[in-house]
Amino acid sequence: MTPDMKPHFPLIYEEISKAQNIIKQKTGLDVKLLVRRNDTKIEEILIHEFKPFFKIWGVDLALVNTKSREFPLPEYRYILWLYCRLKYPKFSLRKIGSFLGFADHTTVIHGINTAYNLLETQDAKFLSIYNPIKHLLRHELDETV
Repeated sequence: MTPDMKPHFPLIYEEISKAQNIIKQKTGLDVKLLVRRNDTKIEEILIHEFKPFFKIWGVDLALVNTKSREFPLPEYRYILWLYCRLKYPKFSLRKIGSFLGFADHTTVIHGINTAYNLLETQDAKFLSIYNPIKHLLRHELDETV
């Protein structure tokens, strides 16, 4: 929570300060807790829509949600971010990223651009994970590639 938000959310700010102090007292770690809006409904929709992807890929959300750079985990995220961006253009890049464990919108931009580039160049490794799920994607994705 930024200082300029403090006057608007005094109770939240107070509770976060208490939690930060407790963590520091018990662990010695100086942490900064951040407020994250709970988009439960959006997350439920995306989890439902992503289940077929995960089933075909043989993974689960927890695995894709890691920050691992080991192939093919980043590529899974790139495809899912691209899908979200095309299907839900009003979702912010930060919201799309935060669902898969990345709050930084620049990471999402990089991932979407990389997905486009790998599809355009017909990268064999990328296509090996894209082609099995291609039939699940709505026409938005196929029309842009």
